[in-house]
Amino acid sequence: MKPNMKRLLAAMAAAGTLAAAIPSSAALAAGDASITASSRYTNGSIAAQWAYGESAEAGSVQPITAEPKVERPSTTPCTVNLFDDYQFIPKDGAPPQDYSYTPPADCKGPWAKVVLETDFRADADAALYDKTAQMFLGGVTVYYGTTMGPGQFAGNYPNAAEGLQKVEPEWHEENDLTEYSALFTQAQSGKVHIDNDAMQGPYKTPESETKAVHMSARLKFYPLAEGETAPEVADDVRSLDPATDEGKVVWNDSQELAYTFDDLPRNIENVYLDVTREGQRSDEFYYLNDDPKDNLREFIVKIDGTPAGVVPAYPYKYTYTNGGGYSYYHWSPAPGPNTFNFIAYRVDLSPFAGVLSDGGSHTVSVNGYGLQDREPDRDGYVLTGGSFWYLAGNLVMYRDHGSEQVTGEVTSNTLAAEPTVTEDQAAMTVSSTHDSTISGYVNTSHGKVTTTLDSSVTFSSATPDVQGSTPSIDQTTGITTTKTVTAGDKTATTKVDLQYINQTGPARADGTNTLGWTYNAQDATGWTKISDLYTTVPGSSEANARYTASDSTGRCYDRSIDTHVERRNSSVIAVTDGGSCPVTEGTANLEAEVIAPAEPEDGEFSFVAPAEATVRLTANAELDDLGRSVSTGTLGAFSVIDQRAKTKPGWDLTADATDFTRDGGTATTFGSKALGIHVKTAAKNGLTIADTTAGSATYATTIASLGGGRYGDTAFDGADLTVIAPAGTPAGTYGSTLTLTLTSK
Repeated sequence: MKPNMKRLLAAMAAAGTLAAAIPSSAALAAGDASITASSRYTNGSIAAQWAYGESAEAGSVQPITAEPKVERPSTTPCTVNLFDDYQFIPKDGAPPQDYSYTPPADCKGPWAKVVLETDFRADADAALYDKTAQMFLGGVTVYYGTTMGPGQFAGNYPNAAEGLQKVEPEWHEENDLTEYSALFTQAQSGKVHIDNDAMQGPYKTPESETKAVHMSARLKFYPLAEGETAPEVADDVRSLDPATDEGKVVWNDSQELAYTFDDLPRNIENVYLDVTREGQRSDEFYYLNDDPKDNLREFIVKIDGTPAGVVPAYPYKYTYTNGGGYSYYHWSPAPGPNTFNFIAYRVDLSPFAGVLSDGGSHTVSVNGYGLQDREPDRDGYVLTGGSFWYLAGNLVMYRDHGSEQVTGEVTSNTLAAEPTVTEDQAAMTVSSTHDSTISGYVNTSHGKVTTTLDSSVTFSSATPDVQGSTPSIDQTTGITTTKTVTAGDKTATTKVDLQYINQTGPARADGTNTLGWTYNAQDATGWTKISDLYTTVPGSSEANARYTASDSTGRCYDRSIDTHVERRNSSVIAVTDGGSCPVTEGTANLEAEVIAPAEPEDGEFSFVAPAEATVRLTANAELDDLGRSVSTGTLGAFSVIDQRAKTKPGWDLTADATDFTRDGGTATTFGSKALGIHVKTAAKNGLTIADTTAGSATYATTIASLGGGRYGDTAFDGADLTVIAPAGTPAGTYGSTLTLTLTSK
């Protein structure tokens, strides 16, 4: 650790974390669906959430976070349990554990939403730091975060070894995996890993070697509601390390997370890379190095060796940080934002869609810039010493469903493999810029689509000016991307602005100190803004975690958590939800006088027959194509009287016809199936009409029916009658008797 690092750690508050949002598709462009979909995501963007998680009462010592949980549809989900109470124990080296997944038989998709739920618990007697938790399915990262230590090292919770009350911290996390729905359509295996390797320190005992971090996980699949349109989801999700069980470990700039794909789809229209990065050991606090040039970390995405995107490092603030900011116990019960659940950084690779669709082999890779080149020691899955990063990446692809093969190329790419760095040794400052324009097109089934990304990644850092106990820091990372998608005469533009850490001025051990970030995603009609702050006031033993979000449609989220922070004795003071959100509802006391209706009674139930007793059907001038005589006529009006307002049983009206005989004779000439009836009446709730077909009718049959629970008179405008005599029937007049019968249900 560098000379001033301990003093800096003792003077800094928590870092916020990235949880970017995007405008709704309706706000992105007025063009067609394809261009709107193409412009939906870009660098750093991810869908926002708005649901409040479980709150906490004053005095609670259990972990609670300010970040929102996943919004849920109204439908009943199907649940697939992945594993229950997996235990990661130090004496075993805490190796990864396997689990299996089988798609839900009763919910085959498409789904309205897919949610991963994870539950964690740490044994009270465990000897733990914060530990990395990773979960993969088919190599694809589905969860990544860190854990809360029970306090033997960190001071977060009462320590049983000191005779204090035992506390087992428990917490719950949720991830919206709807976009990854394609991953869940087939059975496959997964890996889960919590690197519980902390075995050093004064609290190490034979008992602590057997204490665990526990984890359970399940997937919930929400079916579509009736008439609901399925959400747009990726067609394919691939891992850059399909066999991974801990992520790729890199400690210098030449090492990389990379995978060569030989079977990519040949009709990719939009493609993204979701990158998770986590600094470990001395690079857990890279942003606090006293030499400013050592604060700069970046990761470069490449396609076949060509720079394709930039991933800025993020200064996560873990629940125990070997000094932990002011004091390590400040991170319980409210840890730093998103410490429990990292959010991947999305890199937009859509300009390369045509290249990746050419049917050849393509290598997608991620390597670092500014890494310290200090190799850690490895004993199985236990990594100690050195300075390294975990990297994981998911390639997310959207296809052109109207074609099997698309073509295209990258027409412009100014992205350099390294940032431009400016260092002022006298002023002890460093800054960097990594600007680029990348443009490419793809010829799709709906025309040529061109994507252009204008991006700027900036970094600035000044060495803390240590004066007594008041060091100061000024460090900011900024990311701006403007994405322009053109298809024919339509154009959509999306702009994303990100900024973190964003702190200037002194960081005092006896005052208020804040680190956080702000985010804007905007276009001509819509915007979303999220901020995430953690403030500590050590002099008064108080801390506050707050997460706010709002968008141009009026949605708003604001959770603020006030905590009392004290070694081994931290607790919740208050949780406030919706504090800054505008009031969107009000209450009023209403009094309404209601008059009860009279008890209904059953009235008349009868049938009014047609006025004319005889209907003459006139033959057409010519035979039909099968040589049959066709005669038509009209049955007069009739009606059903039903005033049974109390019982409302409903009714059936049946028709029966005798066989046809010639000139009043008694011998059957042709059957009643020759008669077709088409009843004429206005539509009515609960009324069912069933016509019969001339030439194939069956009698007796129901031609009209009123369902139970309804009543009222029904007027029929009569019925159209058709008789189709079999071919070869001699000429003459043929008669039949039609009987209509009304019966109550």
